[in-house]
Amino acid sequence: MYYSIVAGKGKGRLTDQIQQRKKGTWATTVLSTGEISAFLRANENGGVKVRIKEYSNVYWTKSAKNADNIRGVIQDNYGHAGIIFVEHLFKVGLEKIEHLWKKWKNRVENALPQTEYTSRVAKDYAVIMAATTLANEALGLNLSEENILDFIVEHEEKASVNRNTGRVAYEKIKQIIIEHQSNFRQDGQISFPQKCWGKVIYHNDFVEFAILKHILEQQLMENGFENINTVTNDWKKDGLLITEGDRKTKRTKICTEEEKEFREKMLGGKVPKKAEDTTYNLKIPKEEIEDLLARRRTAESFCNDPDIEQELG
Repeated sequence: MYYSIVAGKGKGRLTDQIQQRKKGTWATTVLSTGEISAFLRANENGGVKVRIKEYSNVYWTKSAKNADNIRGVIQDNYGHAGIIFVEHLFKVGLEKIEHLWKKWKNRVENALPQTEYTSRVAKDYAVIMAATTLANEALGLNLSEENILDFIVEHEEKASVNRNTGRVAYEKIKQIIIEHQSNFRQDGQISFPQKCWGKVIYHNDFVEFAILKHILEQQLMENGFENINTVTNDWKKDGLLITEGDRKTKRTKICTEEEKEFREKMLGGKVPKKAEDTTYNLKIPKEEIEDLLARRRTAESFCNDPDIEQELG
């Protein structure tokens, strides 16, 4: 649905005579309010997050009274400003409007945080800024272009972080690793986890988590990251994976030759002839792991405190 609205083209459908129905087309901006984030239904899809601009926890009015006054004015004067604005657009002409849009696009692009999506989102924000300039001209308003641009930049800085699918997935997988740390064998130690996800290998300044390929991909899918290639490509590009050659995976020896039965259980089926298993080897700085472990211990001690338990229930 999101892609269809933004693309300005309806879905291809057939008539009852099995003929191609004419597609609806449009070019508009859709503004919507709601109690639930639109991204909750979009999983961790970077493409949708580029197409939708969402602003949460923003106080759009000064008070409830201010909001009621605005609502009253709009209800009594609906449509009047729109007519004047459109007449002004015809008077200005397409050439000046396009020139104004290009001018704002360049300015917005320079002001926004620089990411792979900057040029793309700048086009959308330039429409808003050009419309602000034209509205001031047509309606004699005093909308602050500088304040609106500052607002856009501030929220785009937050959005650009959430839009980086690889980084979001990395943070999520780190949390999952800590939560299920008992599922990993420790390098140099003999252990037989009930559910073995892979192996932990300690280095001087980072910890290497060799996670079985099917396990990591399953965890990504279950947590809304449908395009696994996008995630792992981002990881490799950002140096978060320890790999072999051009591959994103690595061959890691998790079990010894004498542990065939355990390895069979770990893989959930037939054991390969090679002694190593295909893994994604995630590289996590030691300080990040220690910080996550400390937070988890704090949370567990909080939940296990008998005084707190009694107070909560």
